[in-house]
Amino acid sequence: MINSWISSFQFDNGPKKILSPTGFAYFFGAHDPTSFESLVEEHALDWQSESLRQNEKEIVYFSGRHGPVWILRPKGQRQAGHWGLMNESAYTWSREMLGSMAGFFKAHQLKSVIIEFSHTNEDQELGALTGLEMGAYQFRENFEKKASSLPQVYLIKRKTPLKSQIIKEAKSRGYAINLARHLVNLPPNELNPTTFKKYVSQVKWGRHTKVEIWNEARLKKEKCGLILAVGQGSPNAPCLIHIRYRPLKKT
Repeated sequence: MINSWISSFQFDNGPKKILSPTGFAYFFGAHDPTSFESLVEEHALDWQSESLRQNEKEIVYFSGRHGPVWILRPKGQRQAGHWGLMNESAYTWSREMLGSMAGFFKAHQLKSVIIEFSHTNEDQELGALTGLEMGAYQFRENFEKKASSLPQVYLIKRKTPLKSQIIKEAKSRGYAINLARHLVNLPPNELNPTTFKKYVSQVKWGRHTKVEIWNEARLKKEKCGLILAVGQGSPNAPCLIHIRYRPLKKT
């Protein structure tokens, strides 16, 4: 029901042949002026180089020799008061910044994007991948089952590969959020008790989660009179989705 962009990513391998147009996104998890200088040398045109070296912004964008380039480099945690409880985390910054990239990639009508992580930690990587998955959601594409207009992504991490568990967790988080968004966006003639049961049955629930669909008979047995009363005014019989999560460890 919901398309997963991350599932189409090529991890730790660049393209054999660069398609045109191709974009380049570099995510620095830590301050690295030497690598930033190298990227300017590699991508920037002569007239761009000086101003780019003086750029202190967290997100740097320019159209370079080989295509559009984005360089993301967090400058440090933002202080929001409340004894640090509301400070922006590395996960949140990465999720929001990388999530915004999907719209830029579409606007440039890119066929492929090479994303490179450098000096990133696991929180940053999880946030970045979750953001990319969330940023890919488009209601009409999913509702009308259209082919995605997003580019093919080649994601490379310097020195060490991304852990498969981080990729899996990002997919799960992104899918869960996008599913909730999609259900909220559906109009009432599309989302009713009958179609809701269908959507719930299509979800791949975890092994510690049990899902039951209570039909009219079960609702009567459980004495859910208000749900039954409201449901009598609809051609679609009422139901209730009962979800139980029972992990092996304490939460």
